[in-house]
Amino acid sequence: MSNTPSGIPPRPVHMPPAPPEQPEQPYVGSAHMREDGTLELRLRAEAPGEILGEAMFIVKPDDPRHAGLVDHLGGISAGGYAPVRPIPSGVL
Repeated sequence: MSNTPSGIPPRPVHMPPAPPEQPEQPYVGSAHMREDGTLELRLRAEAPGEILGEAMFIVKPDDPRHAGLVDHLGGISAGGYAPVRPIPSGVL
C-alpha cells in the first residue's frame, strides 16, 4: 500500500466514514457549594422510552472526589452556584 504525500495511508474503502462532530452536551443539573465547602449536586438523566432519573449528591471537602468536581465545575466557590455538564467517568 502506498502512502499519501502526507505520509498517512489512505482510508480503506471498507472502513465506515468518521463520525460527525459531537455537539456540546447540554447541562445535566446544577451545583451549589455551601459556605463550609460541601458540594450539593442535583443531577437529571433521560433515556429513550421515557426513562428519567434524578439524583442528589452531597460531597464534603474531605471527599477524594471533591477537587475533581470543583475543577469540572469551573472553580465554584463557597456560596456559589454552577450548571453541571455531563461528568466524565471517574470524577464522581
